Amino acid sequence: ELRNFVERALFMAAEREVDADLVAQLLGPGLTAASDRAPTDGVPDGLGVYAGLGFKEAKREFERRFLLAKVEEHGGNISRTAEALGMERSHLHKKLKSFQEKRD
Repeated sequence: ELRNFVERALFMAAEREVDADLVAQLLGPGLTAASDRAPTDGVPDGLGVYAGLGFKEAKREFERRFLLAKVEEHGGNISRTAEALGMERSHLHKKLKSFQEKRD
């Protein structure tokens, strides 16, 4: 479980570094990441990590987080995840690979 958590944290990290906010976010709703706290600088509620991004970047980041969460939900099984989402396995695999390539 720890290995899976660390791998997911590394994959989900926007940068090459896993910070406390990401760990708190991945651990679940009992902890609050700094990006999920009430905004103090005029950023509307609910935007969190997307506030400083353009539309395309925010959409891509949401898609990345959503798909990775679904893969995690299905124990890392790409075929089951794709089936549950109603998408082709090969398409899901390409999406996940593109997220990884953007980080390299």
